[in-house]
Amino acid sequence: MATSKDLVPLPAPLAGTLQADGPLTPRECDVATLPFMPLLIYELEKSDAWRFGNSDERAASLSLQIASWKEVPAASLPNDDRALSILSRSECWATTKSIVLRDWKLATDGRLYHKSVAQCALESWIKTLLQRISGMKGNAIRWKLEIDLKHLKAQVAQAAEYLWRLNPQSRIFRDQKTLNKIISESDGESGGDRHKHRQSQSQSQSHRHHDVDERSNHIDPATPRLDAKEISENLCAWEAARTKTLRNHGPENDKIIHLARLDLTITELRIAYDQAVSKRADDNEAASINAGLILVFVEKNRQPKRPKRKASWELRAMDLNQLVTYARNVGVGDAYPGEGADSYIARILAYQA
Repeated sequence: MATSKDLVPLPAPLAGTLQADGPLTPRECDVATLPFMPLLIYELEKSDAWRFGNSDERAASLSLQIASWKEVPAASLPNDDRALSILSRSECWATTKSIVLRDWKLATDGRLYHKSVAQCALESWIKTLLQRISGMKGNAIRWKLEIDLKHLKAQVAQAAEYLWRLNPQSRIFRDQKTLNKIISESDGESGGDRHKHRQSQSQSQSHRHHDVDERSNHIDPATPRLDAKEISENLCAWEAARTKTLRNHGPENDKIIHLARLDLTITELRIAYDQAVSKRADDNEAASINAGLILVFVEKNRQPKRPKRKASWELRAMDLNQLVTYARNVGVGDAYPGEGADSYIARILAYQA
């Protein structure tokens, strides 16, 4: 039976770690030196300033967003009317601010934050930190130096927490390569810090990615498995976070029972859930996730992964030993006695089709 002690902090949200009305970006979040500022067009079009504002109010809104990008913490502004008037570049700030400031949130640190700017800033900040870590590791290897990456790794973990709270469907979490980097760097925390994060993490919203070997679909036998009640509770909590209600979710449901019999880990369940959410989004369906859809992805993920299909010219470029090795890996086996290379390659291609 899985417990909160068996889980790691990323990339799931850490319930209780961040205050509901706290800052939207970490104190050290600084993207001012980046040469560009992303703009979420759909979020902009949905904002009050854009929907209800006139041209002056829209211009002031964009000016404040740009100004907040260059502040530290990023996506924030001082809660000072005179400063806002200057940063907005509005000649009639007294009349425009009522519309413009609707899209800003006053946080506990006394600063105003903009949600969509915060999301873009966090995504950029995480990538910047990962690049710094990668560069420092490369220099350390090249020059044989000892480096301390603890602070940078802690910043990665913290930024990921903030971003997950804002948007768990962020492109950062959808990009498996970047997600793996976040998890890898977050695992560099000290044992005490990691234990602290685990204790504060909500079990119903946690998952783990590195108990599954992606190359072989092998699952660590020491990883705790979920029973029907835990599967039901996790799925309900994840759907509730999306303001959805899970259909046919009780532990007595046939599909939930079937999932429990598969000896799922929390990682497998979360991966299948995220895939189901992505499918709903791709299909433009607003319906909640059901256990049957989760089951489809679990079974699909457990199928052995075959080597990437090679083209005819790639096979012909191989020597005999390479060709036989590849054929064995894809399940074709050795060449028949007296079989020529062309026939062998044709059989491999037919098997891959």
